[in-house]
Amino acid sequence: MFFVRDSSLNSIVNMLSALALPTLECKFKRRESDVEVYTNTPFFIRLDGVGFGRMLEGFRRPRDVRVHNALIDAAAVLMKRYSLPLAYIISDEVNVLVYDSNIYSGRVEKIVSITAAIISSHTSLALERPLYFDSRIIPVNKNEIKEYILYRARIGFNNYY
Repeated sequence: MFFVRDSSLNSIVNMLSALALPTLECKFKRRESDVEVYTNTPFFIRLDGVGFGRMLEGFRRPRDVRVHNALIDAAAVLMKRYSLPLAYIISDEVNVLVYDSNIYSGRVEKIVSITAAIISSHTSLALERPLYFDSRIIPVNKNEIKEYILYRARIGFNNYY
């Protein structure tokens, strides 16, 4: 939506109408696909709270049970939506395992953006304040799943001491 004076609106509409839409669509879709990265299962999606220390002022430290429960509920939404077999929550972090159903055909950018949005929105609503998560993909093989969870548990414990 443009907010312009009436005299400028005509020139903007004319400029938009004159665009070679098929040519531009091809040009920019190609650029979009040039940066796409794909992954295969199994992998973990690690969602990490951004600035939780500041954003959760007034909650009990090191971690309030209300925050933990909100993360569990948000992780359950992810698990149900994508039929995921496992979630591990510690501190301000949610790790979910994608084992055999590769969501969004393994498109990393789509996976990380949408999962971060889902966890952010559900946690924010539950705790009644804006909270944000980043998201990343960690490829593992079947033999590394337990090791990865133990590793994240050890890292997570650092936030309690």
